[in-house]
Amino acid sequence: MSKKTTSKDNTVRSAENKIKNRSLIWSLAKNDFKKRYAGSYLGAIWAMVQPVVTVVMYYIVFDKIFQTKAQAMAGDMPIPYVLFLTAGLVPWFYFSESLTHGTQALTEYSYLVKKVVFNIDILPIIKVVAATFIHLFFLLVLLVIGCIYHYYPTFYTIKLLYYSFCMFMLSLALCYTTSAVVVFFRDLSQIIAILLQIGMWATPILWNVNNIGKTARFIVRLNPICYIVEGYRKSLCGTGAFIDDIGYAVYFWCFTIAFMVIGRLIFKKLKVHFADVLKEMSQEEKKTSTEYSEDLAISVKGLKKMYKLYNKPSDRLLDAFGLKKHNYKEHYALNGVDIDIKKGETIGIIGTNGSGKSTMLKIITGVLNPTEGIVSVNGRISALLELGAGFNMEYNGL
Repeated sequence: MSKKTTSKDNTVRSAENKIKNRSLIWSLAKNDFKKRYAGSYLGAIWAMVQPVVTVVMYYIVFDKIFQTKAQAMAGDMPIPYVLFLTAGLVPWFYFSESLTHGTQALTEYSYLVKKVVFNIDILPIIKVVAATFIHLFFLLVLLVIGCIYHYYPTFYTIKLLYYSFCMFMLSLALCYTTSAVVVFFRDLSQIIAILLQIGMWATPILWNVNNIGKTARFIVRLNPICYIVEGYRKSLCGTGAFIDDIGYAVYFWCFTIAFMVIGRLIFKKLKVHFADVLKEMSQEEKKTSTEYSEDLAISVKGLKKMYKLYNKPSDRLLDAFGLKKHNYKEHYALNGVDIDIKKGETIGIIGTNGSGKSTMLKIITGVLNPTEGIVSVNGRISALLELGAGFNMEYNGL
């Protein structure tokens, strides 16, 4: 009796922790989304470009070249193929994005996993929430395409939120398992990438499940994503009853809850080993990436950092697209720097403004990437004080 009570208390406590951490999850999810495209000129726009290009290419191939006919939905109501296709691709992109990045949650945030006080249970949630930002944009695109083909939002459209929540929960359930296992078995990431390619064709996204036999249809609909894809299409086109196919919904939630429980159990079981395994892997990566003496704390070889100085912001944009090459001046903040710092040594870097002091320190601490050269750090390193904090900018250090 006490065991059952303890299990229930743990479940309730876990749910309460997720609620208490919602502001932290939201903040980290936004930062995760932003940092994926940090440093690029178009930023988060790149997150939208690839899926849009994919939809356009499928539309040209299947609708224009092969002239695929309108697909019949529930009640034999035909809808334009481009709408049929987009309504299937939008949830699939959401699932693919969530699973791909969610699997890397622990390895990507390894520095947080090694902290004893941080609740690492929220890391897979952060990745799925970050993928939701992109999904909301594509829901808007889906509604716009629907309006173009005279399928205007109705009361049924509200169900898109329900099916988005279904995909969120399914993705999260799988991510708890994959993120835990990938720490010990790195090849899982490549296996998932292959399975996603197969899954896209095995799921009725490009084709209609109603066009195959009953036996094959039954097998295909065992895929829980099929339930969500069909739901998106029915919600967009307003076909069927508002609450329909309850049996299929019960199957989906039983499948999702079962995988959520399994994923949480696997995550909890392996949790105690995450920090140790990630530390060992980071040490092995350092040893294999660069060779350094055990007596050295920091080794810098042939370090160069070149900045491109543009006359105006538009020149930077033109250069990014390759429309106007070499419309900038090259400025080397660092050019061929070599330095070895032994363990136990204390050093200071002195120079005039613009001599590259801060640039070199930022490269050593990993804030900036070098243009050329190798930086090896034997141990942990972090920046404690930002440039200019509490200092007079008129002083040059001499």
